[in-house]
Amino acid sequence: MSSVYVSEKELPASAVLHIAFSPHQRNMLAVASSAGHLFFYDLALKTSEGPRLVTRAHKMICRQDLLVLYLAWHPTKADTVAVTLSDGRVCLCTSTVASRNRLWLHHGSEVSTFRTAKHTLEPWVLAFMDGANGEQGGRVLSGGDDMVMQLSQVVTKDDKEVGETLWRDSRVHQAGVTALLPLGTDLVLTGSYDDHIRLVSTPTSGRRVALAELDLDGGVWRLQVLQDTADTDADADADASMTVPSGEIISRIITILASCMHAGTRIVRLTRQRPQDNSTDDDQWLFEVVGKFEEHESMNYGSDVQPTAEESSVKTIVSTSFYDRKLCLWRYDLKDAVLG
Repeated sequence: MSSVYVSEKELPASAVLHIAFSPHQRNMLAVASSAGHLFFYDLALKTSEGPRLVTRAHKMICRQDLLVLYLAWHPTKADTVAVTLSDGRVCLCTSTVASRNRLWLHHGSEVSTFRTAKHTLEPWVLAFMDGANGEQGGRVLSGGDDMVMQLSQVVTKDDKEVGETLWRDSRVHQAGVTALLPLGTDLVLTGSYDDHIRLVSTPTSGRRVALAELDLDGGVWRLQVLQDTADTDADADADASMTVPSGEIISRIITILASCMHAGTRIVRLTRQRPQDNSTDDDQWLFEVVGKFEEHESMNYGSDVQPTAEESSVKTIVSTSFYDRKLCLWRYDLKDAVLG
């Protein structure tokens, strides 16, 4: 029987609103707090007492009466974290040090905070998107309680860096925007308090349009891709495209894990269909619920899937709920989401 070690850390007089491991230093954990701080921890695996969270630093990035609602690490810059704040600001936080290995430490590093965008109500979520020149993480997409989804970037004007809003949309969603998951340059999965999951076309110029949407019976708080046939090797998977009885060609299938607040967890399939003549002008996207987990008795605010090295269609999922303090472990077979 294997042992399970639990490490606990209490934040000084504040609550935890979001956490994220760094993609650059995989043992570094960033924590968003309710008192204007970012906390940083190292996950020490080889200790005499088993794995432990070791305090690395805590940095005040705004007033203590503000909540840090969400955070995301920049995909290529280890010194940059994007955050949303309860006063409506969307900010980039940068650790300024001479040495990379001293990033986000108590001593020897300073953190600068730069506003890229502003919402009129709480911005619940953000995501990095590529810039116009293909730069990874060159732009920041954010969504808030004001029903606004907007794209911003940092530009230099008169030798000074300023935040620039590229577009701002308040028509697509009927309530607050709570989840954002980019699927490419101009496609974003969104979740909202209006209970809908949507696939939104987000061109830099022109209107943002929902290409598909589905009512999931609960506010869609978090979204995660479980499988995407666009990630498969076309040579290795000759059946990546298939024809359904209606005559359309299914060219892409995305399986999504959705945390739906009072409705529980949903497994959603998104398919891209095109006519047999393979023209892209008439592409259609379609959402369908292919699985449900409804054992929670209060708000399901978060779920995650266990990463595995081996290829398996069976996924182990952890889902959580708020007032009843439940942590549920369950499995889902992705074969159940395959078109018959």
